[in-house]
Amino acid sequence: MRKFKSALLQRFTTTNEGPVTQYLGCQLIRDRPIRTSQLVQTAYTERLLRTFGMWDEDHTVATLMLPGTRLVKADCPDTPSPTLQCRYRNIVGSIGYLVQMTRCDMAFAYGQLSLSLHNPGPVHVAAAGRALEYVRGIHNQGLSYCDPGTDNRNVLTVWVNSNFAADSDTRRSVTGYIMSLNGAPISWRSCRVKLSSMTLNTSLPAPSPKRTPTSVLFCQVTTSFDRAPLGPKCVWEDNAACIFMSENPVNRD
Repeated sequence: MRKFKSALLQRFTTTNEGPVTQYLGCQLIRDRPIRTSQLVQTAYTERLLRTFGMWDEDHTVATLMLPGTRLVKADCPDTPSPTLQCRYRNIVGSIGYLVQMTRCDMAFAYGQLSLSLHNPGPVHVAAAGRALEYVRGIHNQGLSYCDPGTDNRNVLTVWVNSNFAADSDTRRSVTGYIMSLNGAPISWRSCRVKLSSMTLNTSLPAPSPKRTPTSVLFCQVTTSFDRAPLGPKCVWEDNAACIFMSENPVNRD
């Protein structure tokens, strides 16, 4: 690490301010004796809730969305409301930053809310308000990384799943994955796609089209830091076609 810092300071015009404690609205909390690190957005979340008048609210909810909730085009009003649209976009954009940094549990709900940014209606605003109530209940929670022991250290585990044609407006499938390392998620995503559920679950969604799959990209990055994952990657999956293809000796590619 010292060699890396020295090389970085020589190559770029910068200074060494000591161990990082916060960046981009996130707080990094380290406990070196027990080898843990926490990544939280407590201050950002409080500002977010105060902005939308939710900080002093006592009512919180345990789930982001009610079971079976689907935000569809039929819920959009005939005439867009600029005032409603402005508030809704601000809420969804703020939630999106939480999802990007620490709140993997909100990825699916964020995707659903984002579909109606152009013309939200009362149903969408109510769903966004429920999301804020959920955030109020978990505002001081985040990601906690630890040392899982020699055998499990730097072992990458992936969960992936998708449904078929779940989007009622476009009949596109919705997929999602989450990658965990040393006790907490490091990468996650939820989105609509055109591929079959078997293809999605086999390849894992890439960060962007025509790019290396996320799991492979992660291995390349960690290897460059001399922290290559130990052992094979474990992918948990319940897609029957995907499992059959992986077990079929003909389909080794």
